[in-house]
This record gives sequence, C-alpha cells and structure tokens, in this order.
Amino acid sequence: MAHIGRVPEALDAASWQMQNVVATMIDKESLTDARFGEVSDARTRHWGTVTSLNLDQLGEEYERLVKVAQEITASDDAKKYLAQTISHLEGWVGDAKDAFVGQVSLVESFLDTQATNAWVAVRGIGTLMTLVYQAQESMFGIWADTFDAATNEIEDRDKKDIEVQIALGGEIASHLITLDVARWKSMAVDLVLKEGQILATDAIDGGDADKVIDTYIRTGDRVCREFEGGLEMLVKELMFQESGFSAQSPDLFAPLSTKVQIDSPDFTYEGCFECEEMPPNAFDPKVRKAQTAHRKHESDIEKRLGGAS
Repeated sequence: MAHIGRVPEALDAASWQMQNVVATMIDKESLTDARFGEVSDARTRHWGTVTSLNLDQLGEEYERLVKVAQEITASDDAKKYLAQTISHLEGWVGDAKDAFVGQVSLVESFLDTQATNAWVAVRGIGTLMTLVYQAQESMFGIWADTFDAATNEIEDRDKKDIEVQIALGGEIASHLITLDVARWKSMAVDLVLKEGQILATDAIDGGDADKVIDTYIRTGDRVCREFEGGLEMLVKELMFQESGFSAQSPDLFAPLSTKVQIDSPDFTYEGCFECEEMPPNAFDPKVRKAQTAHRKHESDIEKRLGGAS
C-alpha cells in the first residue's frame, strides 16, 4: 500500500530543525540555558508520543481487516449453498427436516454476526490509525510554525502570532467509534483519515522569544494530551466490545437435542452410549437379543393395530 502521512524521517527532521533554530533564538536573546532545556525536553516528549505507533503498519492492518470483513460479508456463495440445501429438502416432512432447516438458519445468522464483528474490528483499527495520523500532522505543523516564529525573532521580521491546528483526539475517537459499521464498508484509508479531521485552532505567539517557547511547549503538550485521551477512549471501547464478543454464545453452537428411539431398527447400544464402566461391546449383544425377543411377542394392542381381530 502507499505510504500514509509523513515519513518518520520528515517528522524527525522537522523537530530537530525547530529545536536548532530555537537554540539560535535563545542565544540571540540571551535567555538562560534552562529555557533551552525546556524546549529540548518538550521536543523529545512530543516526538516520542506522536511516533509511538507505526502509521504504515496500522494502515496495512486496516486494509487487511477490511478484506477479511468484506469476504465474510460477501459470503454470497455460502448463503447460496445454504438456500440450495433447503430447496433440496422440498417434499420432506417431519421433525428431522424441521430441525435441519432450523440449523441452516442458524448458520446464516452466525455468518451475519461474524460479519458485524469483523467490521467492528475494522472500526477500531481505523480509529487508532486516524488518531496517530492527525496527531502527527498537528505536531508537524507546530514544529514548522515554531521554526518560523523563532526565525522571525532572530531576523526581526514581522513578529505576528502564527496559527496552528490541534487534533482533538477525544472528539476524533468519540466520532469514529460511534460511526455505524455500515459507513466503514465504503471507507478507504484516505476517507477514514478525512472523516477524523476534527481540529481546533491555537497559536504560536510572536513578538517575544519567551512567548515563542512557552506557546510551543503548551500547544505541543496539548496535542499529546488530546492524542492520549483519544487512545484511552478507544481502549475503553475495545474492552467493551471484547466483553460483548466473549459473552456471545451463538445458537449454532448449542448442543442438539438427542432423541433416542430404542425400538428403532437401527438402534444400537454402541451407537448411542460410550462409557468405560459399561463398555458397549458387553451390552450391545444383550440389547439386540432383548429387541428380538420383544418383537416376537406382540402385545394385544400391537396385533389389533396390525389388523388382527
């Protein structure tokens, strides 16, 4: 698949370029070394947070799960064969037919449930992918804008505030995890990322070196808090979904009722029972002997039902 977002090298370069130009600004304005330490610590913290997950790997996993979900959903062949199976039973009557048709309907319900579960998984990985992408884009913009603000200070240019965009991780997660699974069936990676573009406006203050540093740290920390808040919300949702999956007990897997007719010609002790204390080979001959003896002595009712006077 195509690369998603910015390559890690671009993010790394932007963060270091910002730190280097801020260091030059600090020297020019004769600020304390402690100020540089604050910027350096913030850069390390911000970079580590937004690059903690590999965006390309998330994109690949998203596309893999989409393919799985599509294959389960588009199980037309399976449902066609199930329909053919039922049609082959036309003309059959009785409990056996009814029970078998019931089992076929349970197979269809099971397929539908599995498809829904698969799309829920797609929704989870898609939300995570979007949180990472939007956080990285916001942080890249903050590094670039801080670089510009610091350069303005160094070169005594127009020291205006520079607008930055903050990805609202909590709102992104809230929106995507509640998006109906039907919507996810038609969303490729680029559409998912666009769907999760929920931003707020902030600014890197110009006109003063200390303000540039303070607003860089503040806006960068805000992006990280939003990102972590979105992750926390997503984790809670996934745990909730997992508990639901674990609680599912498809009727298809329920034990079938056993009906044993000991008078049936095809009844055998060995075919119905298995126990170490009562081995079938020890009892089956006795059962067959008793069956034979029973059939030789018809009751009065059986004789009358058979037409005897």
